[in-house]
Amino acid sequence: MEGLLVILVSAISLSFFLQQQQAEGKRSVFNPYFFWDDWAEQEEFIFSPPTPEGPMNIVATISPYTVYIYAKPKPHKLDANPEERFYTEIRIPLRYTLASGFWMQNRRGLEKVRLTKTAALLQFEYSNLDELMFVEAKDPITGQWVLNQPEYRLVFDQFKDLPSKSHLEQRNLVWACESLDIVDVATELARAVQAANALDNESVKAWKFWSEELNWTMTRQHGYPMLWGRHKGVRMQISVPDNQTPYIEFNAEFPDSFPEDLGLWGAEFLKDGYDLPRIAGGHVWFQTGKHPLAASLPDNAIAMQFIDTLFLERPKSALVNRLFIVRFPGKENTVLDQHLKNWIELCGHLQSHFNPGPNPEDFMETLDSLT
Repeated sequence: MEGLLVILVSAISLSFFLQQQQAEGKRSVFNPYFFWDDWAEQEEFIFSPPTPEGPMNIVATISPYTVYIYAKPKPHKLDANPEERFYTEIRIPLRYTLASGFWMQNRRGLEKVRLTKTAALLQFEYSNLDELMFVEAKDPITGQWVLNQPEYRLVFDQFKDLPSKSHLEQRNLVWACESLDIVDVATELARAVQAANALDNESVKAWKFWSEELNWTMTRQHGYPMLWGRHKGVRMQISVPDNQTPYIEFNAEFPDSFPEDLGLWGAEFLKDGYDLPRIAGGHVWFQTGKHPLAASLPDNAIAMQFIDTLFLERPKSALVNRLFIVRFPGKENTVLDQHLKNWIELCGHLQSHFNPGPNPEDFMETLDSLT
């Protein structure tokens, strides 16, 4: 926030400087751009005057965001002063999607019924926000989770006191300011960027924790975080496949040393009638394949304990052709804290079963032969 403080201080300094110039008679000509042009030049932002196609605007780079600041027309009397004809809109594209089709706005600002065909209405279920705010999402599982998180709520609470044009739309924070004055705009800009940071930090919190905990790489894909790394030779990836699919996917790719013809399917993955044995309490279909160690997998008590528990939690999971896929409904990043470690451990036990380390007795015999 140090950079935003500098921007705010510079806006105030510029305002005082311009007022002093006007008081001394050095700047008598009215600036139709409300000194947005002077402020943009001072901060090395990009300023564009109004055109028939678009309003006056500033494009500001405030790491890690590109912020768009617009002068927007508002209802006014014909003889209204120029400063009463416009308000300021600060639009910040977020780095991470809150929930697919998410929209939140003060009910006073809705121009028409907002609910879209595939969206569901959501409820805050705390304070009086349900009376004041309208919220919908096409992914209601994730959307409701977002509303229930304390860190998100700290931002949502601010919308009660913002101008009604302010809203959140999937990956955009739109923050309205009633004034065009550069000091007011700079103040709201600082608040808006701070709010955007809070939303993004919460969206990525679990992913960042596990990236550091496992020493895995974290990247961004489709507006969602993605993790990938290795455990005992198994390449693993945690991601949201696309914006339309309402789930987080755990994907583990076993190496060539793992049997390609071994298969595990959750109880809801295959239909009845398959001539395959069941293991782990009868809720996992098991294709043995030809690997000499496959038949002994049901005797591996530790592996069976993981398979029993985890396939019961996610009965549509499957391991086929060395590829293990688990899907978690919704995009709640807290599922990583609840489930990720166990699925990684299961992959590790399966890999160890089919790629056991050297027998200690064989290792001692080898040492004896060298002495």
